[in-house]
Amino acid sequence: MTELYGIPVATCARKALHVIFEKSAPIQYREIERAQLASPEFRRLNPAGLVPVLVLSDSRILIESSVIMRYVDDAYPGPRLQPADPYTRARMNLWMKWVDERYFGANSAITIATFIRGLLGDPLDEARLQKMLQSLADPASRALREEAVRLGLQSPAVTAALGCLGGMLIRIEEVLKSDAWLAGSDYSLAESAVFPIMLRLQELGLESAWNPRLPRVTDWWKRLGHRHASQRVLELASEELRTELHASADAIRAGMLSALIAG
Repeated sequence: MTELYGIPVATCARKALHVIFEKSAPIQYREIERAQLASPEFRRLNPAGLVPVLVLSDSRILIESSVIMRYVDDAYPGPRLQPADPYTRARMNLWMKWVDERYFGANSAITIATFIRGLLGDPLDEARLQKMLQSLADPASRALREEAVRLGLQSPAVTAALGCLGGMLIRIEEVLKSDAWLAGSDYSLAESAVFPIMLRLQELGLESAWNPRLPRVTDWWKRLGHRHASQRVLELASEELRTELHASADAIRAGMLSALIAG
């Protein structure tokens, strides 16, 4: 059977899972722990040590969440999530590009500054931090993670990330003036790409950045949250883990909201 490897509440794994659930694709989810990303067994699947990884039933491997999302939509029956119209599909692809190149990095920065920082204790457990950093193959990712952990909201990268995500909210509000969904009149992969970013903001207790300030975003997020795929993704995160996520932002939530709204 085809399997998707992911770790709890990982944004990119959630992107792929959302599409799998939208398609009702018979793909088994294999949840692994963060520590396993550095293991030789997992690095044989993805040398970069990142999730998601899709292992097909014939042992062929696909990596990168957006690649996996498009593959699942093409390979399995069910509602088509990529528009047939070339222009509308281009709009969808633009949202996916923005998520990959802008919003995912911003989402990572605020998660590191809150949840990951909290996991490492106060004062920081230097041994655990170094072990975490060593598990990352990309030097730029290591540098960003260390800065965000050590400085929190004082990190320039985290401040910039909040401004970036605030800009995303404004962009969504503008698009929804004329369309029901991000790429047009129909639901598409664009929603599955943006869903985990919005979910992380909600999990950190930052929903007042759009509700009720941005009414179109508020309505769109409500409709998206009611979809079966969204509910399935939510069910995979334990209540304990989601409580920890929310609590991790308590000390800096007001500052995060100010930066989001200013963005």
